This record gives sequence, C-alpha cells and structure tokens, in this order.
Amino acid sequence: MLYTFSQCCKMLHIDTKTFKKWLEQAHIDPQQQISRSDSRIRYLTQQQLEDLAAAHDRRLSEQESHQEERTPGAYKLLLDRLLVSEQRATALEKQIEALTHQQEALVVQAHQQHDEHERNITALLARHEQDMHAQNKQVATLTLQCTSLEATIQQHVAREQAHYQEVDQRVTAIQQQAVQEQTRHQELDQRVTALLARHEQFVEVHNDLHSEIEQQLDQVRTVHRRFDDHQHDVTAQLDQLRHQYQASNTLLEHYHQDTLARIEAVALEAQQRIDQHDQQTAALKQQTPDERTEEKQEPDQQEILRIEEKKTTKPRKRRNP
Repeated sequence: MLYTFSQCCKMLHIDTKTFKKWLEQAHIDPQQQISRSDSRIRYLTQQQLEDLAAAHDRRLSEQESHQEERTPGAYKLLLDRLLVSEQRATALEKQIEALTHQQEALVVQAHQQHDEHERNITALLARHEQDMHAQNKQVATLTLQCTSLEATIQQHVAREQAHYQEVDQRVTAIQQQAVQEQTRHQELDQRVTALLARHEQFVEVHNDLHSEIEQQLDQVRTVHRRFDDHQHDVTAQLDQLRHQYQASNTLLEHYHQDTLARIEAVALEAQQRIDQHDQQTAALKQQTPDERTEEKQEPDQQEILRIEEKKTTKPRKRRNP
C-alpha cells in the first residue's frame, strides 16, 4: 500500500512541519519518494508509515489505516503501481515469446526432417511397387529392406524425441545460467561497494600520511634554518679569529724585528769593545817592562770609568719571544 504525505499526516494526527522533522530523523529523503506519473505527489509505503508510528509511539486506527481516500494523488500512486506491474508483465511476456520462438523453430526443424523422411519412404515404396510389378523374385529382399527402413525410422523418431528432451534440458539450463548471472551481478556489486570503501580508507590514510610528511618537512626546515644560523655564527667567529691571528702575527713580526735590531746593536758594541781591547793589548806589547809596571800601579782612568759604569748599570732581563 502507498499513502500520500497528506494521508500520512492525517493518519498520524500531525501537521506538515512535524512530519518533515520525523522524516529527517528517520533518514527518509522526500526527493526519493516522488511519483512517476506526477512529480508533485510524494508518498510513503505502508512499512515506512508503520515504522514512523512505532518510532514516535503513535497508533494508527484500523478505520484510518485501511481506509483509502479517493484523491487524485492516490489514483496516481495506483497508476505507478500499475505501470510497474505492466513493465514486469511485458518483460515476462518478452521472455516467454523468446522461448516460444525457440521452441517453434525446433519443432519446425523436426517436422521438416520428418517430412523429408516421409518423402524418402514414399519414394522407396513407389520403387518397391515398380520392382514388384517388374520383378516378383525380389519381393523378399524388398520386404527386408522395408523392415530395416522401419527400424531406422523408429530409431530416428526415438532420436528426435531424445533431441526434444535435450532441447528442454538446455532451456532449463539457460534459465539456471540466467539466475546464476543475476547472482554474479549481485556479488560484483557487493565487491564494487567493498572496493569503494577500501578506496575511501586508502584516501584517508594517504591524507594522514601527507599531513605527517608536511609536519616533518616543517621540522626539517626549522632545523635547517637553525643550522644555517649556527653556521653563520661560526663563520663570523672564524673571521674574528683570523683577524686576531693576523694581528698577532704582525705583532710577532714587529717584536722579532725589534729583537734582531737590539741583538745587532749589542753585537756592534761587543765588537767595538773587542777592537779596543785588541788595540790596548797591542799597545801594551809595544811598551817596555818599566812602563808596564807603572801602568799596573796607576790604572788608566778609562778602566776606572768602565768599572764604575759596570757597577752602576744593572743587567737587563731577556724577554721570551
């Protein structure tokens, strides 16, 4: 049974707004409940109406539930049901016609073969009569041939009957194959739905992995930036150390040059003193012994001055380079 939305509201004793809310709660799409004959009419089946009443604790009275109002919407719903039943009937009639055509073709083939055999038999009988009139001696042989032909005809008839049975079995097998094909189509539909569900799961997993990879890439980028900053700091420190090293090298070079100059000055002084000493020794060698004794008793003023200078001057400490 089919009921329009207005009939459902009257039978449930509710208005259209609450009826729409109940449909949303029951997950019933009104766009899927449209009549084929008239798109303005929407309906519910008896099972859907009973489910709504049970879900909301509403009881349908027997008079209202079994009474059908004669409205144009109800007539159009009846037309929809009639159209569906007519379509099914036409499909069944087409299948029956196809099977009858196949059976008629097989029967026609059998009749044709039977007619051909009858023609052959008549021809043989005509020949047999001619032979009987022509030759009485060959009667026995011809009777034997007739009996053999009758046996072959019976065998052929039996074969035809067996062929008819085989044809019937093939028709039943074809019907069974059609049923099996329908079941296979249903199984394929189920597999397709399962594959679609797996595909959705795979897409979700792919999206999760993509988000995780992006997070890891962000972390790697931050680490790379920190490494670049650290490398920049290290390079700056290295430049500072290079400048300090160069400055220390320059200072060492200046200190080395100063020490060399001081060593050369000291060496010159020592050489001058050695030359003076050599000159004094040469002069002493040229003097007489008396003069030498006098010189020993009266030291030169220069020697006294040198001794005093040595006492007054302190030795300088050497600096480690």
